[in-house]
Amino acid sequence: MFVFRNQNISDIVDKQSAQRFVRGIHVSLRANAGHSKWQNIKHIKAANDKERGMKSNLLAQKVKQVFQNNPEKDPKLNTELANLIKWARTNNIPNDTVEKTIDRQVKLRDPKAITVIDGRGPSNTGVIIECFSLNPQHTRGILQGMVKKYG
Repeated sequence: MFVFRNQNISDIVDKQSAQRFVRGIHVSLRANAGHSKWQNIKHIKAANDKERGMKSNLLAQKVKQVFQNNPEKDPKLNTELANLIKWARTNNIPNDTVEKTIDRQVKLRDPKAITVIDGRGPSNTGVIIECFSLNPQHTRGILQGMVKKYG
């Protein structure tokens, strides 16, 4: 819609459309929003990344639940895991992400991942701390620092 020279903007009934008229031509708010193609691309990619991240987090939660019910890693023997992998493929989650998530849960169940720290507690009592960790050396350092500080 254009505004002609003999037509006033006040003649237009819709106030919102009247705000879009500038110097006699109709200006789309969408076309000039941001004035930068790259900013628009950035916003679209941010929304897509947010959605992809939510799906990855949901996958991690579901894998954790599946391994609580059945600790088998092979999808042929674990039907819930096979269904979860199929769900991930239909939701365009990369195979690498699925494999890493499954491997992380398998490592958590590994008995070698148990970190044991001993120390002295209040009034010189012995304290033994056992925990699961993907990175036992890092966890050991944190726990030793806590025992040294508070124990």
